[in-house]
Formats: sequence, C-alpha cells, structure tokens
Amino acid sequence: MTDKDFFHLVTLEDGRKDSDAIIRVFQDIQAGKTGGDLKLLNYYREIPVSFGATITNVMDDRVDLNVHQNQAVVMKHAKQTLIKCDRFPNGLGVHCYVALSNINSCRAILTRFAYAQIAAERRGAVRVEVDFPLQGNFSAPGVTLAGKVADISVTGVSLHLAVKPTVEINIEGTFVCSLPGGRVEVPARLLKYFDTENGCRAVVTFAPDNKLELLLSQFIFSLQVEIIRDLKEQYL
Repeated sequence: MTDKDFFHLVTLEDGRKDSDAIIRVFQDIQAGKTGGDLKLLNYYREIPVSFGATITNVMDDRVDLNVHQNQAVVMKHAKQTLIKCDRFPNGLGVHCYVALSNINSCRAILTRFAYAQIAAERRGAVRVEVDFPLQGNFSAPGVTLAGKVADISVTGVSLHLAVKPTVEINIEGTFVCSLPGGRVEVPARLLKYFDTENGCRAVVTFAPDNKLELLLSQFIFSLQVEIIRDLKEQYL
C-alpha cells in the first residue's frame, strides 16, 4: 500500500490560496489568536503514528515544530506527513512535505501545504503488517485457503496466496492461526480478493469475542512497538 492510499488531495480555491490559508491558521495558533491543537499523522507498515506537535516558528511557506521523537523518526523515513487540526475547514486535514526532521532534537520543518481528505481514518481498526512467517487458514465446507498472513487487525486479516483461487467470495467459514500468545479460531467471512505483484491477497473479516480480541490486540501492540523500535534503530 502506498502513501497515496491513505489520503487524497483537495483543492478549495487554488494551490497558492489554499497554502496561504493554511499558513494563516498556523500563524494564528502561534500568536494565540485562536485555539487549535495540531496532531501529525503518518502510516508506517500500515500502523498509524500520530502525536501532537507545537509550533515554534511560522515563515511564508513553512512551519517549524517541536514533535514527538517517534513522529520524527517516521517523518524522516516518509519525507511527508499529514496534519490534523479542527481549525482547518470542512473537516479536512493537510498534507505537506518534510524539509527537516531531526530525531535527536525532536524538531521538524514542514512545507508545501495542501488540503487533504484522510481516507485511512475511516478504517474501523488499526491494521499492522506482519513481516515474519505466520500461517493463516480460512476454511468453509469444501474450501480451504492457506497462506501467509500479510496484515492483521482485531476485525480481519489478509492472506497472501500464490495463485488467485476460484472460490466465490462472501462465504462464511472459520479463520485459524497460531499467534505467540495463543491460538486464534474464529467464525469468519471471505470478503474479497485483490491482485498483487506475486499472487493475490484474500481478505477475511471476523468479529472476535472479548478474550480473542484481547489476544489480537496484544499481538498487534507488540508488532507496533517492534516496528517503531526497528525504524528508530536505522536513524539513531
């Protein structure tokens, strides 16, 4: 999934006027003329990384901020970020590019601002990529799909399959996999397929009970911690 899958740009007047309007919001917040908390948002390997930020300086075409170290790490990698603030019109966010992200000083300079609809925020649950071998199986009467778990959330999973199956979608069955903390076995639905460069993915949805949801949540949180730690180690 590319960065563009998480948002799409929106033009209200034109590029220059929109950028100027965004800069004025930053100026008003820094001057204390209006309230408004800024929160930055990035996605790395499917997981959202979102922390508050404080404006330290506003220039004609850029803004200087103090940011959380985890955000600085991901921004240094991504070279772009999304900004959320209730002072932006029509519930929109803002997309911008990262001119500087200093991890040690937790400082960032952002530039080239444009309004954006943050499509990924409509997700119902945090999803995270799995980068180690983890087998998952969806089975229904007369059907068995076995593949590597590509990503997982508390409400579903996608399985990487070498060949696109001929099995119809929207069938009820059972999803099974073994996580480090225990076995997952849950009623599930085969929702859809989508093609990839080396096969396809089967998307399976489910609604776990409280015990299973806790198991999945703990597993996903452990992956989030590991992913951010590994990314930090590349830069620190």
